[in-house]
Amino acid sequence: MSILQKQYHDELKIELQDVQCSSVSNATKQNSVEDTEAGGESLPDFQQIAQDAANISKMVMPRKKRRLYEAMQVNKLT
Repeated sequence: MSILQKQYHDELKIELQDVQCSSVSNATKQNSVEDTEAGGESLPDFQQIAQDAANISKMVMPRKKRRLYEAMQVNKLT
């Protein structure tokens, strides 16, 4: 068996025994501890929030209107 298949089967055996994989749980615990030690909560990126809001409003537009809007934006830049 390949290494990935063996790892998959081992993980399935562990799940059947109702025992969590310690390497996975330890890795997630370490990542969360490192994130909190790195500086607490990060500040929100307002530019990214604005881009996300614009993208969401474009996503709900019909395709024809979205293409027209994007064409207008390209013409506006040039």
